[in-house]
Amino acid sequence: MTETATRKFSENAALIILDFMTSPWGFRLDRSWVENALPDWITAANISDQAVALKAGGTEARWRLGMSYNMAERPVDVLQRMLDACDGAIFATPNQGLALKVGQWEEPTVTLDEDAVVAFSGLTRGGDVLTRATTVRARYTSRPHKYVEQDADPWVDDEAASVAGEDGPDLSLFACPSHSQARRLQKIAYHRLNPNWRGTLVCNLRGLAAMGHRFIRVSLADYGIDETFEIQGQPAFVMAEGSVVKGIQIEVASMSAAAYAWNPATEEGTAPLVPEEIEPEERDIPVPTGFTVSRVNRVVSGVSLAFIRMTANAPDFGGDTIVFEISTNGGTSYSPVTKERDAVEAEYGPMQDGVTYSIRAVIVSATGRRGTPTSAVNLTSIFGPELVVNGAFSTDTAWDKQAGWTIGSGVASHSGTGSNISQSVTVVPGQTYCLTFTVSSYSSGSLSSYIAGSTVASAPTVSAAGSYTAYLVAPAGTTIVGFGTSGTMSIDNVSLRRISG
Repeated sequence: MTETATRKFSENAALIILDFMTSPWGFRLDRSWVENALPDWITAANISDQAVALKAGGTEARWRLGMSYNMAERPVDVLQRMLDACDGAIFATPNQGLALKVGQWEEPTVTLDEDAVVAFSGLTRGGDVLTRATTVRARYTSRPHKYVEQDADPWVDDEAASVAGEDGPDLSLFACPSHSQARRLQKIAYHRLNPNWRGTLVCNLRGLAAMGHRFIRVSLADYGIDETFEIQGQPAFVMAEGSVVKGIQIEVASMSAAAYAWNPATEEGTAPLVPEEIEPEERDIPVPTGFTVSRVNRVVSGVSLAFIRMTANAPDFGGDTIVFEISTNGGTSYSPVTKERDAVEAEYGPMQDGVTYSIRAVIVSATGRRGTPTSAVNLTSIFGPELVVNGAFSTDTAWDKQAGWTIGSGVASHSGTGSNISQSVTVVPGQTYCLTFTVSSYSSGSLSSYIAGSTVASAPTVSAAGSYTAYLVAPAGTTIVGFGTSGTMSIDNVSLRRISG
């Protein structure tokens, strides 16, 4: 796993999903998958930040996420909760990228007509009898209710419900942090469940133009169809003999701009009532008791990493909550640690080498008043000694170079056919090591980094200049640390150190 950028808190749905797709705690996708579709991700992030009016006045960002998940959960299940909360969908792009589309109406720029559509199946007017709905209910995570799940005001088609009764799905929007956002998602879901048309289109090669799009126009004059459709799921290639692509198959359902239009005064509905919290103004909020800090090891994706564990006694006054805070700049500023509101323990990590963490606890009342925090406890993660000799390449020594590698001017450079540069290191099998390096100049190709013994522990390949970090579990046997490429680039500042603990 690699880390090349500074992180900061954000509720932006697109940025959170992007981080999860490439994070070692998520899908661990190579960054090239999203970099090939970066303009689409930027668009999704900008849409997520758009201001949406609220019935009570003011605005909120269009698509926010607020959630927690268990590291034992399947990444696909976590991702689906995120997508559900922003009307999101992942699309493959023609240049082998993955793009995110979040909920917003866009006029289609691709039209499939009789020249593109060669056949169709299951093309029916109206929604599926098993999925059409008169009512859409939802549960979301309400901040005013101390992050307790609440029922949103149901979205009801009164006219249809008077005939067929209130029938429809219950949406689980547990990553959705507001009632207004939940209601917007309910409206979109209602339109999606009740399309004018739905079915599967089989297209010739002209249909490939629909790749990477969420909305397309379908114009089939013989059937009286000329409207916007939403692509559902991922298109499938239609193959001819010899594994030659001859077309594409797309599941579609008609969709209207009305699904994304929004009038908060008439459509936001009524949010669940929040119980009044009564707090004496003269009450002194106490300092937390029983505050403890320790370092623990947690195995993440097969790698043992150091985390900080914090505990405290539960507050005595109803509505109070324990907030754990961490500073990495000597106490100049603190950031809260993510946890459930009523939890009295939390973990934070992984710890970074040489960083001193200042940890404290404070009690915050239901109305947001803060008490006096505890004294800060300092904890530093120290990695083991340096194992790489001449990692700065100051001399042409210590490294075994295959053809194509040279050392000079403080870097190791490669050009030509694929080959490796490596050196022997002494490691403890089964222990976790931190490998860092810099690609100081880059022209082409990809670079692999690894620790090799009887087996090979490899980091994700990199294909750009930058500084990289990988956590690798040492294999058994005589061990080397090395790099391999068939491209043209230079590396520098190689370090390998055991993670303490």
